[in-house]
Amino acid sequence: MHSKDVPIKPQALMRELQELLPQDAIVFADTGNHICWAIHYLKFDQPNFISAFGMLTMGYATAAAIGGKLAAPDRPVIAIVGDGCFLMNGMEVATAVNCNAPVVWIVLNNAKLGLVHELQKFSLGEKTVSTTFNRVNLAKVAEGLGAQGFTIECPGELSEILPRALESGKPTVIDVIIDPDEVPPLERWVRGVGELNARLDYL
Repeated sequence: MHSKDVPIKPQALMRELQELLPQDAIVFADTGNHICWAIHYLKFDQPNFISAFGMLTMGYATAAAIGGKLAAPDRPVIAIVGDGCFLMNGMEVATAVNCNAPVVWIVLNNAKLGLVHELQKFSLGEKTVSTTFNRVNLAKVAEGLGAQGFTIECPGELSEILPRALESGKPTVIDVIIDPDEVPPLERWVRGVGELNARLDYL
């Protein structure tokens, strides 16, 4: 969590985000490795964390955060999403721009469908299928949609950029280049799914 490595370790990003989150912030988390990092490392004193649990739709939080901001215009709204989720639903940034809904998206960019990639490795080893792709400059995509876009490559940069984004009153995408080889804590979850499948097979 205190790593200074580059690319950024997701654990270190979560620690930094925890230190920066306003008390009244509403945080949406999308489906993927980033939800694993978020629920493992972030702590909340009140029920202001919203996510589609249970391996549900990718891209959900990318769009849902806009609804959250429209419903609670006086509270900071932050979405934690992966680059895969953002590539599926990121055009909704234009909706935020058109509706003057200043959501902040923190995109964990590792140029892969991280959770799909790691789960495939349990059965396929390194022969994963369609889980990696060329890195996209999502800050530039955001700018093209009329929002602010920032790229973060080093630990500590979020501490400068997130407060600026929240104070700006503009939709903002913060594209964070993370370590593509870092794996979230999945072992217990995978073991539980295996045990469930064994019981279902028995039935």
